Amino acid sequence: MRGYISVLSLPGTTRFMTAGLIARVPIGMRTVGTILLVSAFTGSFALAGAVAATMTIASAITAPVIGRMTGRHWQSVLIFWTLPAHVLATVALVLLVSQQAPAWTYFLSAAVAGLVTVPIGSLIRTRWSEATSGTDYRPSAYALEGFWMN
Repeated sequence: MRGYISVLSLPGTTRFMTAGLIARVPIGMRTVGTILLVSAFTGSFALAGAVAATMTIASAITAPVIGRMTGRHWQSVLIFWTLPAHVLATVALVLLVSQQAPAWTYFLSAAVAGLVTVPIGSLIRTRWSEATSGTDYRPSAYALEGFWMN
């Protein structure tokens, strides 16, 4: 426990841990929300699952690339571009589904939303790496990050 207390007492850690925790809240509901939205308007759970899978697969494709770009000084640039694009693509998906546009448009907007998903975990791990630089606390910091992530 001493290691975790020491890690949490490092300057700035409380701010980015809190921000990371809040930012992760909607991630788990994105897939569920997509399935509920599409199935409610189309009546098809198969289509809903396929659209949600498209978003998840697109996110998995770009997450390593975006994650590698998350150096401390690139984080604000990444968030500046990816977050608005993700929000716009998600809003587009909601509007397309609610207006009963052609099904292929659901896949397009879901793919775009997935491609520009902000990799919160990568951003927080980069912050931990910087905060624990020159200390022996990095393993404790990553363990704490793993705990909060689940």
